[in-house]
Amino acid sequence: MRSKLLICAVMLLLAGCTFNPPDDAMSVKEVREQIHSLDGKSVAVIGWIDECYGLNCGLYESLDDARLVSEGSRQTDAWHAAMDRRLSIGLVDRIDFQAQFFQFKQVVIYGRVNSHCRQEGVFCFDRADDIQPTSIQMLL
Repeated sequence: MRSKLLICAVMLLLAGCTFNPPDDAMSVKEVREQIHSLDGKSVAVIGWIDECYGLNCGLYESLDDARLVSEGSRQTDAWHAAMDRRLSIGLVDRIDFQAQFFQFKQVVIYGRVNSHCRQEGVFCFDRADDIQPTSIQMLL
């Protein structure tokens, strides 16, 4: 019985995995630089995910940035620079649950771009939704 449960759990995890990113997938940097022209559009974004929970979930250009933000001191310029290079992933319980298994892994996030928190004069506290996610897949 335990082996069947283990097999089911592994199959569920692998259901969220992909071997190759889609041809039209964008990098975190590309989406960040084009966020206003992409507003409202559905995209696939490749990046490195950090720890998604509560008021925090980011997609980073590099594994180093994801680790620095999660483990580094908030008082450093490097930490702030890494935060500026990320995209914030909007709160969706199902995505946060899946992301727990993908921490510090390269993923593809599918979702709709939202530029509201990147507009001049707008400051969003805590968890913005630069990407309103619909699904997440880990790259193998």
